[in-house]
Amino acid sequence: SQTPTTRLTGANLLASRFYELHTDGDGHVISARMPTRDGNQRFGPTPDEVAALLELSNLERLDLGNTLASAAVPVANRHPHLKRLVLHNQSDDAPLRRLREGVQVTLID
Repeated sequence: SQTPTTRLTGANLLASRFYELHTDGDGHVISARMPTRDGNQRFGPTPDEVAALLELSNLERLDLGNTLASAAVPVANRHPHLKRLVLHNQSDDAPLRRLREGVQVTLID
């Protein structure tokens, strides 16, 4: 079990990087969306953002924007409660076959 301080540390890092975060009634982050800044979507979370995302043990929905599926799948597979992974502008969805059972994928052009 993680302490609230640990959860807040990850959430604070992501919020400082302009991630859109949504919480449940207990304050646990259940949804995270990568930012779009000045019309330019980044192409994946940085290593410290991945570490922060992995701290969010109650995460159910993760929108990683234009992150390549091959980079998104390992992050998604490490979240036991993740139910939905959202990716944008994917040219190769083959890596999604390695996504763990129970995670639904939404692909957006």
